[in-house]
Amino acid sequence: MKTSLYIQVDTDLINPISLSKPSDQPQPENDEESKVMVMNDITALTETLCLLINVATEKKFSEKNHLINAVIQRLEDLRG
Repeated sequence: MKTSLYIQVDTDLINPISLSKPSDQPQPENDEESKVMVMNDITALTETLCLLINVATEKKFSEKNHLINAVIQRLEDLRG
C-alpha cells in the first residue's frame, strides 16, 4: 500500500492540524488494512520529523539534542 499523506497546519483555525489522503488513493476496506495504513503513516511522519530535525540542525537553527528532547517530552505528555 502506497503511503501518501497531506498535512495542513494553520494556527488560525480551531483545529490547527489536519491530515488527509489524496482522493485517488484507495481507501482501506477493513480493519487490518486501516491498521497498516495508520502504522505506515506514523512511520512516514516520524521519518519526516527526523528530516526536519536534521535540517534545523544543519542550518544551525537549533541544537539536535534540544529538538529531540522537546519531541520526546511532547510524546511523553501523551501518556498522561
